[in-house]
Amino acid sequence: MIKDEELMRRVSHSEGFYRVPAPCPAGHISIGYGHNLEQSGMGKSATNKFLGKDIDKGITEGDAKKLLKYDLDEVRKSIKEDKRLGPLFAKLDDERQYVLLDLCYNMGVPKVKKFNKMLTAMENGDYEKASEELRRSRYAKQTGPRARRNVEALRTGEWSDEDPKKKKTKKQIKTDKAKADTYGAKKEAETRQATQVRSEVGRAPARTAAPRAAAPAQRQAAAPAQKQTAAPARTGNATDKDVARMRSMLNNLNRANGKNSKIDVDKTIEALTAQYGSEASKIMTKVMMSPTAVAKNMDLRDKNGKLLTSSRQIIQRLSQPETTQERDNALAMVAARRRGREA
Repeated sequence: MIKDEELMRRVSHSEGFYRVPAPCPAGHISIGYGHNLEQSGMGKSATNKFLGKDIDKGITEGDAKKLLKYDLDEVRKSIKEDKRLGPLFAKLDDERQYVLLDLCYNMGVPKVKKFNKMLTAMENGDYEKASEELRRSRYAKQTGPRARRNVEALRTGEWSDEDPKKKKTKKQIKTDKAKADTYGAKKEAETRQATQVRSEVGRAPARTAAPRAAAPAQRQAAAPAQKQTAAPARTGNATDKDVARMRSMLNNLNRANGKNSKIDVDKTIEALTAQYGSEASKIMTKVMMSPTAVAKNMDLRDKNGKLLTSSRQIIQRLSQPETTQERDNALAMVAARRRGREA
């Protein structure tokens, strides 16, 4: 069996780190390295107690590793207790044991047991067919590089952190080397030419600059335009980090909601930051974590008078508030949360 340190390294690499509770690609609120606060058996209050802190204020990577070890131990226990997966797991080699463990960590034992054709092929030792069944699954389409690594490990019995799709052939490596050599020679020639020009300029006699009355005014007029061009793009008063965080949350929400209810990410971010400035990211985080609570506190209802229940509906509403009061309520909500933390 693969050592716990290596096991945790691989899973954490695939999961990514969430410092505070946030929706995962499947739409579940998670924290750390994929600790599911909705379905893991250890919800928010239990996780607070386990770590001895309020996870809403953020956790460290050390905290995340404690949760990951707990979750992996629970997954390993569930596999061994299962009548079908237990015997199969026991007879697999180390790398294929890891694949089965990672699938169960990512999807849960009940969902993995539905991969009947893949499991049957694994039981028969036909790993070529088993990997093909995994490759053609919905899981593979949704999880991308993680699934491709598991498919390749299931097929060959060998593990690689590299995405098989991006793995280069010998021909590609040779071509890239030739391009790099050409680029290096070109840059070297440009450097020599620039050095020669500077040397010639240094030997040239000094020239008396002719008076140019209009130059200062021209430079002053050009300065604001130059500064505006060089400045990084910002939306409202939100920082680039805020915009990136909102983009990540909206992309996760789009993946979870499917094709029928996509949110225009760029327009939504632009609208939210125009309304709420630097508070937009905090408001969106609050909505993603507790949509129903936000809707109740702000009394957000549709045209039929029904309370809004989904994060998507609330975000779209707040990006174009119907009244000034709704906008003020949203700002007051994050302000109250900030005061509570300071207290």
